[in-house]
Amino acid sequence: MSQLPANVFQFVRANKWRILIVVATALIVIAVGFFQKKEDAVIEQKGVYVVGYITKYEVTTRGQIVYYQFKFKGQVYQSSKHITLGGNIVGNRYLVQVLPSNPQQCRLLANYQFYRQTNVKQPEDGWIEIPNEAHYHEL
Repeated sequence: MSQLPANVFQFVRANKWRILIVVATALIVIAVGFFQKKEDAVIEQKGVYVVGYITKYEVTTRGQIVYYQFKFKGQVYQSSKHITLGGNIVGNRYLVQVLPSNPQQCRLLANYQFYRQTNVKQPEDGWIEIPNEAHYHEL
C-alpha cells in the first residue's frame, strides 16, 4: 500500500501536461454547456416565435448539422443546430424561438413543424405564443 502514492505521484509528474490538457478541456466543455443552458433559459422566458426554413442538412464526422434561416422584423437571420431530423428536410419549416433584443440568439424547436400545405402568415415581430399552425410531434 505504501507504494501506491509514490507511483501515483510519479505518474502525475510524468504526465502533468496531458493531465492539465484533459482537465482544461473538461472545464471548457462544462462551461460551454452551462452558458448554453443559461442562454436557452433566457430565450425560453423572453423569446418570440417565428417560422424557420431548413436551408441545408449536412452529415459530418461530429454528427448531423441543420442550417436554417428565419425572418424577424424584416431582416433575415441564419443559424445552425446539431440535430438529427431525418432525410430530405431542406425546405421544411419549423418553429424558431428568437430573443427580440438579439435575434442572433435563437433556437430551433424541431418538435414544432409547419406542414408544407399550411399557409402561415407570420407577424413581423413574431408570435408571443406558439401558433396553432405549428404541429407538435415527437422526435
